[in-house]
Amino acid sequence: MRSFFILLCCSVSLLFAGTIKPETESIEYDSQAYIYDWKQDLKLTQKQFKKLRDILRDYRLQNSSIQDDYARNSALNHNLFIENQYDATYYIESSMQIERKRLEAEKNFFTKIHHLLTPEQRKAFAKNIDDWSIQR
Repeated sequence: MRSFFILLCCSVSLLFAGTIKPETESIEYDSQAYIYDWKQDLKLTQKQFKKLRDILRDYRLQNSSIQDDYARNSALNHNLFIENQYDATYYIESSMQIERKRLEAEKNFFTKIHHLLTPEQRKAFAKNIDDWSIQR
């Protein structure tokens, strides 16, 4: 029975082993699949592509941290509300601080992309920016 289970597991893993495309072997592909569309649509050089991938990675890390800040702020607000210690001024100030952090990250993201792209690539990027909206 045990050897049958091991054989079954190996068979299933072999079944899926050949389905990964060479360019998608990176674990980042699923969460950043659109970067490959950008590479093609913007006609990025390999150097630009690598730099853009780094910019996106950094932006996602910053956004993850910011989302954590929003969640902590929301939980704190919830707890203060329940405990009858709600402070609207504090909530607004802390929310604005997080929002400023988010806007700063977004500004840096777009500034870096702007410096990376050629004028023609910028036009293509701007044309499709809504379609390619950055997932937060």
